[in-house]
Amino acid sequence: MSSQRESHTACTGEGMPRARRSAEAPGPVDAGLEEALVASKLDHLAAEYSALLMSQLDAQRAYFEGLLARQAGEAEASAGDARGAAERGAALADKARAEAAQAERAGRAAERKLVRCERRGLGPDSCGTQRAAAARGARRARRRRSWRRRARSATS
Repeated sequence: MSSQRESHTACTGEGMPRARRSAEAPGPVDAGLEEALVASKLDHLAAEYSALLMSQLDAQRAYFEGLLARQAGEAEASAGDARGAAERGAALADKARAEAAQAERAGRAAERKLVRCERRGLGPDSCGTQRAAAARGARRARRRRSWRRRARSATS
């Protein structure tokens, strides 16, 4: 209210010494002109306030867009790191599956070997040892001799 009164006083020249009033305002100001002057000043103040508000809003928009861009970059970097970790994890899982399959094949081969040894009359302790190798060699030699005998008897 005080600013309106000051602007009113400035427009009408009230409160000024008479000599000064006559120099600045040559005659009495009618009510319509006074109202137009007040409205013009209020419009000017509103325009200045709007310009100030727009500049502040633009600055805030730029600031928050910068924040969003930075966070988007950080999120993209985090996503890239997560993708890399997932790929490394998948590679390790594939390697572990391959090793497990190889270990399973080796286990089945060991079981088959144990069954063969047990069929031959060798215990699990002697299977695969030098004695087992000697026994296998002796069996092979016997088989060869028996094949040779059969071959001789078949030809004679």
